[in-house]
Amino acid sequence: MFALSKGFHVILLGSNSEYEKSLCESINKNTNDKCVNLCCSPIYEEFEGFDEDISGCKSFDELPEACKKYIARLEEVCECKVVMVGNGPDRSQILER
Repeated sequence: MFALSKGFHVILLGSNSEYEKSLCESINKNTNDKCVNLCCSPIYEEFEGFDEDISGCKSFDELPEACKKYIARLEEVCECKVVMVGNGPDRSQILER
């Protein structure tokens, strides 16, 4: 599940990391070496934020386009599908895809 909230002008997504100006993509996925992973610095992608109140959305399609774009990229980076999106504190505020 993934939770979203309004009021962010920019949303950051840590999509990769680098070590001494080289991408660490294969290192992060293929090693449990904490020293190697701690030496890497995150690379962030910036996404447009939103001010709309999404707490009343009843379906994924009702979310602002900025939310949908962020979720789509998150799925690409994580290599998995986001099947639930929380848009408020109540259990009834979980949007299933």
